[in-house]
Amino acid sequence: MSKDQGHQARGLAIAACGGLAVVGLAVTAALVGASGPVAAQVRENESARQASASARHAEPPFATRAEARRVGRRLLGLVVTPPGTRQVSSGQVPGALRHPAQTMNATAYLDVSEFSAAPRPMHQVLAFLSHHRPEGTTLTGSGTTGGGAYLVHEVDYSPRHLPAAFTEIDILVQVFPCPHGQTWVRTDVQLVWYPRRSAAEYLTGDHFTSVTINASIYGRRYRDERRTFRQQAIIDKLTRALNSAPASPGGMVFCPAFMEIYTLTFTPVQGQAGVSVSAPGCAQYVVKIGGRDQGALADTGQVEEIAHALTKPNG
Repeated sequence: MSKDQGHQARGLAIAACGGLAVVGLAVTAALVGASGPVAAQVRENESARQASASARHAEPPFATRAEARRVGRRLLGLVVTPPGTRQVSSGQVPGALRHPAQTMNATAYLDVSEFSAAPRPMHQVLAFLSHHRPEGTTLTGSGTTGGGAYLVHEVDYSPRHLPAAFTEIDILVQVFPCPHGQTWVRTDVQLVWYPRRSAAEYLTGDHFTSVTINASIYGRRYRDERRTFRQQAIIDKLTRALNSAPASPGGMVFCPAFMEIYTLTFTPVQGQAGVSVSAPGCAQYVVKIGGRDQGALADTGQVEEIAHALTKPNG
């Protein structure tokens, strides 16, 4: 963690919290802004990866767990805590802080955390955190979890600009009082990213002779539309939209009420596999190639937009 607005000499520091001697390393750390070396390194890595992907087949953005861990560690270094705060091990904090107050519902998910002890009462630490947000982030909320003697307070931040390969990044700082006017602090950076698509998931327009769109439209009255298109330009437009969609981060999907559901069936030329795509208007596209399920794609809205224009009355 970055210390508040300054530099401290490197060396061992000892802080007592609840009678426990907490030994940490006081490390010189300059606050790095959104336009500083950390953000520049993230942008450089992202640009290099995207350039390489584009050279292959305009690959949608993606990240790996290792990249997510590196981004999470860098963001942990931007969190500003009160002067004198010392890092501790997870085994030293009370049970109320052993787990984050919240997690994200995704398969491509990672939580990068660290623990520390601040030499100030909890209300002062909370006020400090609210007024010293990490560079490049916004304060997105605060609250409490637990209850009674186990009430944990938290402050949340989010980056103002997400790297293209990430769908969500949250920084969560939880605090819990310890005796002698000091405070335990748990800091988490939680990340969700687009994983990499396999080569088999990319579609080639001239492998298909037609595409049939089945539309279920809900409104003042329900109606079904079924249209078949053999124009290569339409087939190409739909395959390009699907090829540009990142892989879904996965996890349980909770759909709001939706008004239009589309199913696309691509009829193949001889020697190629048929493809069906379900676009329910919620979170992800479900793709089957040759009748076999493929990894789901993130719903970009492009397929629904094209299908809507093609199936509307007089469309």
